[in-house]
Amino acid sequence: MGYCELEQSDNAKKSASVSVMEGIRLNPMSFDKILEELPKLTREEKKQLRELLDSELSWTEEEQAIEEGIDSREEGPSISWEELDRRIREKHGLR
Repeated sequence: MGYCELEQSDNAKKSASVSVMEGIRLNPMSFDKILEELPKLTREEKKQLRELLDSELSWTEEEQAIEEGIDSREEGPSISWEELDRRIREKHGLR
């Protein structure tokens, strides 16, 4: 088989796989259904899932800082800018 025939054969396989994929309709799973199915995964599948989730859900340093700032704001009462200004001025003897 020559190069042209091989290339045509590969293209035919690609278009056939696309046709098959277009005919498949995937139904999204609910979160509860996913949790129900997790124990059925093999050890290797769990490892692959963990690696995928780690890479997909890892945050940049900037995203982490933003999230920590939001969390700290939600943890408890904070002070207003006016109160902060007053405390700084008082601490440093400013008017």
